[in-house]
Amino acid sequence: MPSAPAPLAREPSSAFMPHKKEEVKESIGLYQRIKNVVYYAFLPLIASYNFIHAENLVTKKREFWFLPTSFEKLLGEWYFSSAVNQNNGKCPDREKTQMAKEIFNNLEKHVKRTDLKYKFVVTDSNKVNAFALPQRVAINKGIINAVQKYCERKGYDNNMFKAMVAAVLGHEITHSDARHSARILELLLLLNVVVIGSKIYLSAKNLISNKSQKDERFTSHDLLEILFNFVSNLVVKLYMLLGSRSHEYEADKYGMYMMTKAGYDPEGAIKLQEFFQEKFETPKGWIAKIQEFVSTHPMTAKRLEENKKTLQAIKNDPELKSQIEKIEEAKKAALPAAVGA
Repeated sequence: MPSAPAPLAREPSSAFMPHKKEEVKESIGLYQRIKNVVYYAFLPLIASYNFIHAENLVTKKREFWFLPTSFEKLLGEWYFSSAVNQNNGKCPDREKTQMAKEIFNNLEKHVKRTDLKYKFVVTDSNKVNAFALPQRVAINKGIINAVQKYCERKGYDNNMFKAMVAAVLGHEITHSDARHSARILELLLLLNVVVIGSKIYLSAKNLISNKSQKDERFTSHDLLEILFNFVSNLVVKLYMLLGSRSHEYEADKYGMYMMTKAGYDPEGAIKLQEFFQEKFETPKGWIAKIQEFVSTHPMTAKRLEENKKTLQAIKNDPELKSQIEKIEEAKKAALPAAVGA
């Protein structure tokens, strides 16, 4: 007679495992608490990183950014009126002002920082110059007149004349759009903190070492302080010059992209540098090297070379292909008449 089959093993009822349920609940609760602590601990750090080491909307590079936009705007408002007055105030020529204002408005549509509210002025100065502050741009009538005469002499049409003016304005708008003024101030603040801190340390060290001395002899600490003052001032000036020159290259490059998007021939930036080369005699040899070393702007020849590279990059950019085609069609359709003819 066969033996009876063994009874099937049954899983023990959860009623007999209360401790297992409690352990699972505790582990889930502990995991959630750890997750919340980590999240809320790192969230301010992530937010601070994105604020302090934010991405520049123009260059797409991350950079230290601790001056708020509100301060930047205030800086522009404070100094702009004074800068315009120093350049003989606003230009009374309505036709010239309207032409430049139209170009400026077209360019402004393509700025990256939409939180800035720009103000534009044509000044009555005959100097061949333009300048920018945060959300403020000005161009002297002198550079407009000089570019116009240059185009007339070279036989360039009105479209090229406007493109050259657009190159000037695109360059200046980019200074504001890329935070160049704010970046210089931030660098100055950081460098001055280091310099002042070092001076305090040297002075304190000198005071401690001479505490027991009653005479006022010239010590090695005095010599060290003099050398430190000289070197620190030199480093600050050189660093600022390097920063200014890099900003000029950035303003040239991204200004060309801006003017292309606005429908202006980017070759106008090339013609502009050729105009500067002719207008301002460029020194050669060791004199040129010294001038470049102490100047806030790069040499025109180097800017021209970089602009040619940017022009080629723009023509090869698939996102700008349709815009370049429109510009080329407009050039072919334009009459060969020169400016002022």
